[in-house]
Amino acid sequence: MINNEGSYIAHCKRLIEEKLGWLPSNQWKQRDYLNLIGLLEHKTGIGLSLSTIKRIWKPDYKGTPHPATLEALARFLDYTSWLDFKAAHLPNAEKTLHSNPEKKRKTRHKYRKVIAVLVLIFVLTVASMIFTQSKKVSKPTGQVSFQPKEVTFSSNNSVTAGAPNTVIFNYNVSTVTADSFFIQQSWNRFKRDEVLPENTTLTSIYYYPGVHEAKLIANDSVLKETIVRVNTKGWLSVARYSFIDNVPTYIRNNDLIKAGILQVTKDHLRMNNIDLNKDLMVSYFYVDEFKEVGSGNFTLETRVRSDSILNLACPEISVKILGEDGIHSIPLTTRGCVGNLFVKFGDVTKNGKRHDLSAFGVDVYEWQLMRINVQHNVATVSLNKDTIFEVAFSEDIGEIVGFNINFSGSGSLDYLELNDENFNKKVYRTDF
Repeated sequence: MINNEGSYIAHCKRLIEEKLGWLPSNQWKQRDYLNLIGLLEHKTGIGLSLSTIKRIWKPDYKGTPHPATLEALARFLDYTSWLDFKAAHLPNAEKTLHSNPEKKRKTRHKYRKVIAVLVLIFVLTVASMIFTQSKKVSKPTGQVSFQPKEVTFSSNNSVTAGAPNTVIFNYNVSTVTADSFFIQQSWNRFKRDEVLPENTTLTSIYYYPGVHEAKLIANDSVLKETIVRVNTKGWLSVARYSFIDNVPTYIRNNDLIKAGILQVTKDHLRMNNIDLNKDLMVSYFYVDEFKEVGSGNFTLETRVRSDSILNLACPEISVKILGEDGIHSIPLTTRGCVGNLFVKFGDVTKNGKRHDLSAFGVDVYEWQLMRINVQHNVATVSLNKDTIFEVAFSEDIGEIVGFNINFSGSGSLDYLELNDENFNKKVYRTDF
């Protein structure tokens, strides 16, 4: 029975885990928590810190989160507020008794009868199960028995570059005792295929570029992991309605680049049957080999601009640097919407609810020159040649593998340049 704040929070966490459909939270890694932060922010507009999410998801958590945190959790489940969530999950009996105390005695008497019937049914069911089980011995379900050295898991791409990309997984679970087996493309449990233990091959289509950590799973236990890398052929433009859309629309029109600018226009979207009445985003991806450029020492410079194709209250641009182990993420929005933002470098996340990110508020419909300099895991962000932000982080995101520029609605990209600060040399530049 849900009768205190802690019970509501625990129930809310269970519902969120069911909605995500990931592995049990006791098996989550830091990347899973960061992915949840991103999903919460993009669904609710509320950015939470990594420490907050980890603290709340501890099995023995008994604290009282900030009201904004509770709002984010409730709104992620499509409730208007935390109070709305609590009201919806207040036990029906308690609702009735609170609304009409005079019915308290009759209600209790009715529930006693119901409970008596349920107890009788339970006793008969248990007796039947015991009688049935005495005639046969069945193997316990949910248990996994295996030797890690005897399990194999590897992958090969069908093409060296380009998306979509079919990945061929080779596996061997013949010595594993379990009820079911799956291969999961990444952290997202919805991208999971069941496999047969007597087989050794599965193919899976990857629609997004980047580095993905595929998992070989028995029941709910991860047996092995393998890295899947999907490079692009130059810049790839896609449209989607959400960050968790499984299959985006590729915008492959021949005239996306004009006068040295990469731009998906309203006409391009219409030609590709994109519904302009829905919230949508346009994303540009570039993933390639950068000769071991570390994410703790580099400089990236780019010029971006939102396009006013939709009447958005809070248009946003996010520049993401993709690494082998995660992302750096730098946002821009209008000055009145900076409370929605979150900035991420390595293991450090700063959100607009608890930090002053007003310097990231600009006229996004005008060109913005962004420069990101990282030296020895200290990041400095400059906007139009003025330094606006600095933060130190302890865990970087591995070697840089690419970039992802996202626009709510659509936007334009002028150029992008990457320099390796360890060797003081230019690694990549595009002027389209």
